Amino acid sequence: MDVKPVSVRMVRSGELPDAGSGDEIVHAGYGQDHQYVLSVHKGCTATIDWPDNGTITHTCDSAPGESGGPLLLLHNGDAVLIGIQSADTHHFESQVGWQALAGRAVSASQFAGAAAGAP
Repeated sequence: MDVKPVSVRMVRSGELPDAGSGDEIVHAGYGQDHQYVLSVHKGCTATIDWPDNGTITHTCDSAPGESGGPLLLLHNGDAVLIGIQSADTHHFESQVGWQALAGRAVSASQFAGAAAGAP
């Protein structure tokens, strides 16, 4: 298997994909409802540094247990790590169940220097 490491990259809002660009934001994780099956949500939207600096707010679905999973930017066939999932807000609807409203991730701007060996 030819497996390439995933690089870490700080991104700004202007670098996030537009609809139809071919690039995607993706969240992957192992939720407690299917803890041994990798779940991936593609085609999410995201905002950088909102509501706080170092935060990414995104529309990727996620379930309890997926905290710590990667938030990736897929660009030209490569994946770069832009954040780490940390929390969600949910809404419960009868006959449907829990639905994610917004996710929060720690932006790579908070840890990219450490990943590159910076003090």
